[in-house]
Amino acid sequence: MNLDKNDGANIRSELSHVVSGIVAGSVTYDDIYVLGQEIDRLGYGSAKIVFAYDCVLTAAKKLSLALDFSDCATSGGSYNVATTLYDGDVEAIAAASVTKKTWEYDLDLSGYERYVKVGSQVDLSHTSADRADYAVVVVLTGASVVPCTKAS
Repeated sequence: MNLDKNDGANIRSELSHVVSGIVAGSVTYDDIYVLGQEIDRLGYGSAKIVFAYDCVLTAAKKLSLALDFSDCATSGGSYNVATTLYDGDVEAIAAASVTKKTWEYDLDLSGYERYVKVGSQVDLSHTSADRADYAVVVVLTGASVVPCTKAS
């Protein structure tokens, strides 16, 4: 049985946005909406949205995430009203800890326009002691044709 698989030509990852230095209870990105960069999804039928985070939480506190997705037919155009993908707790702990994890959301892109953006809002439930950094990456999958690069 052949288990080798190379999907490298059919997958493309795009960094949506990075937020660092979140301090609970401050105006430094705690509970503040951040909209990622525009991503051209032409030729891809699905995506995995990856939320990678590093946080320090005190006992009995949590990190909550609101994640949305919007689309547009033209680059730089007016985006459609965002669709909420997730709104809830991502990390809730009993004892104080430092945590590094990823959280993923699979998304069928059929029915969405060519250009997309991901927005996020992270809320730390404590005041001043909790901290977090995170990145949102969109992994485009399900290419309808194998993409190619123009020779230079």
